[in-house]
Amino acid sequence: MPLWILEPKAKKVPGTANVLDQEWKRDPTLRRDKTGNIILVPQPSEDPNDPLNWPLWQRDLMLLLLCLVAAIATTASPLIAADAVVLAVVFKVKFQDAALLTAYHLCGVGVASWLFVPLARVWGK
Repeated sequence: MPLWILEPKAKKVPGTANVLDQEWKRDPTLRRDKTGNIILVPQPSEDPNDPLNWPLWQRDLMLLLLCLVAAIATTASPLIAADAVVLAVVFKVKFQDAALLTAYHLCGVGVASWLFVPLARVWGK
């Protein structure tokens, strides 16, 4: 006898679906896609600001903007580091001061991750 038959049934964790359970197929309260054949997991809320309720073009646009900002943020430090000599000559500062721009950017990225990740978990997503 398989082990899972002897175990008590646990509550479902939000955002998950048991593919072996057939009860969810008959539940009329679950929201489905436009065809009515696919049950949406996770279930969207009734809030119009819920990203799961947005049209597909809006979700794709937000994803594109997030990817673009992430690419710019991660490539800024190497670009500044490669141009440290040019920046020092153009702005007539010491090389160490121009190279320090890379350190400032990396410190900002490091502090931002500690700040924005918890904020996104509380108010985002």
